[in-house]
Amino acid sequence: MLDNCGNVLIKEVLNSLYTRINLLRITTLMQPDRWSTSLSEIDEPQRCIRARDEAGAELAARTHVENARIAAMRFIEAEESQ
Repeated sequence: MLDNCGNVLIKEVLNSLYTRINLLRITTLMQPDRWSTSLSEIDEPQRCIRARDEAGAELAARTHVENARIAAMRFIEAEESQ
């Protein structure tokens, strides 16, 4: 889709962002127990969406992102302290 957007700058910025997001995912999933926790966190927004619980879906999504941020920061801090 980006190849056909007609804006090379937008394509480069978004590709860079996607790369950083994927790196963040890998980093957070390297934390002990993060994989199983992440899977259950991803299930919750889907459950809320099916139940048409907009507020619950938003809260579950925000909680997942916050927990991923915390896991990434722990990893980064551990790497910096070595």
